[in-house]
Order: sequence, then structure tokens, then C-alpha cells
Amino acid sequence: MFIIDAHHDLAYNAIRYNREVRLPLTDLRERERKTPAEGVPTVSIPTLLEGRIGLIFGTLFSMPIQRNVFMPDNKKLVYENPDQAHAVALAQLDFYQRLADEVEQIRLVRNLPELEEVVASHVEGEDGLLGIVALMEGADPVREPAELEEWYERGVRLIGPAWDDTRYAGGAWREGSGFTREGFALMEGMADLGFILDITHLSDKA
Repeated sequence: MFIIDAHHDLAYNAIRYNREVRLPLTDLRERERKTPAEGVPTVSIPTLLEGRIGLIFGTLFSMPIQRNVFMPDNKKLVYENPDQAHAVALAQLDFYQRLADEVEQIRLVRNLPELEEVVASHVEGEDGLLGIVALMEGADPVREPAELEEWYERGVRLIGPAWDDTRYAGGAWREGSGFTREGFALMEGMADLGFILDITHLSDKA
């Protein structure tokens, strides 16, 4: 059995809450009991490997400032403009790249041979690899559609145009607007490069 976790906020949790996701889960919980963060950690790299998860879609999530209502004092990974959103997403992508560079069993999956390597490692009795496919949740980090090629070269393979409303499309949280002119240009660019379109959180109209 090859298990895929198709949405995982691993980098967001690590950066926003200073969560050391390389620790065993019991150690991570003990650490946060002494220095509380939001919620209770439920997963870490060792638990993903122990559970023989083959692939995760690691999100790049930027919190629009107008939606940062639960922790208004939080300044991490929140954005007011496209440049800030770009920096937030890039920090999370860099986090996944560091994991792949520094943890022997982790691979950043960007093409078919890298995927095949991860799948082939999952044979009975062997310690399988953990593949990470980068998923941008909300497209505001793409400052303009012409920038898509840069994100593709850096390893992003899935993009969801909206979480909350973006300048590309309406999200499901609000009045439910559709795609903008920029949003159609974004999808055309994604199609040209071979991105996967993630429709999660889009409004019904979009």
C-alpha cells in the first residue's frame, strides 16, 4: 500500500509555531508543553516515516491579514500585499528544500523519476522514502502570471488559486466571486507549464 497525504501544512506549522518537526512526536509534545504553541502537535517527520507515508503535498500557505483574526498579534506568515505573500511562500518552500537536503529519507518530488524513486522504496521490510510535492495554497505569492516559471523551476507542482479571496479568484469563505482576468491568465500559464490546478477552497462560481 502506498499512502498519500494530499494536504499537509508541515512548513507553515514549523515556521509559524517554531515547531521542531524533526523530533519524535512525544518529544515534540513535551517541548511544547513547556513552551506552548497553538494546538497539540499530531505529526512529525518521525511519525510520517513510522507510518510509512509515501508522499505528502506540502503546502505553501500565506495568511491574508484580514483573515488573521484568531491570533491578531501573530506576525509570522501573514501578508498584506503580493510581495509579502511571495516572501512567505518562498520561506516555506526553502524549508521543504532544507528537509530534503538534510534528512536522508526525504525527497522533494518535482518529476516522474523522483516520484518513481519514492514509490520503488516502499517495499515490504524496507524503510521507505518520504516524498514531498510542493502545493501553493492560494496564489497571491505569484506576483504576476509571468512569474510561474520561477515557481515551477523551484519545485512547486500544484497551485490552488484561492484560499480566501485572491486577486485571481474568489474563495469559498466570502461572497463567492469567480475568476478575474488575471486568474484566467494564471490558469493559462499553469497549463502551459504543466502545473496541477487545485480547486480546493474555490468559490462555487469559480
